[in-house]
Amino acid sequence: MSTKRLRSVAQSTGHHAVSGLCYVHPHLGEVCKAMGLSRADIDLLAGTVLLESVDLPRPLELGTSALGEKFIEILGSEKIDRETLSSARIQFQFRGSRWPVSCYIKLETTDGRIVEDAVSQDGRRAEIMRGSA
Repeated sequence: MSTKRLRSVAQSTGHHAVSGLCYVHPHLGEVCKAMGLSRADIDLLAGTVLLESVDLPRPLELGTSALGEKFIEILGSEKIDRETLSSARIQFQFRGSRWPVSCYIKLETTDGRIVEDAVSQDGRRAEIMRGSA
């Protein structure tokens, strides 16, 4: 499996995740706003939101599951076996709105490779910021 194909998966997933076709929104943004959170992670392999002790609304559970299924579909289109990934997460960032301002995708392979990508709300590639705030 090539890193180029993994990058394609990350980019395609990010574009789908910020689009109107991703049924995670506006539900995840509403949950984050109610909890005072500016970001939330989703495990793409499990299709679950990674928030502890939170009762998620049914539309968010369904949307998250659908995003996980779409991710697996994108993997398949690039001929990448799900078993080659040890982790696949996407993080949505919010700024007081129900809609994300960006998302960050991180894929980790079982052989230790890491592929990252970020997409802004308008579908453009976003900058990945490092360091302490």
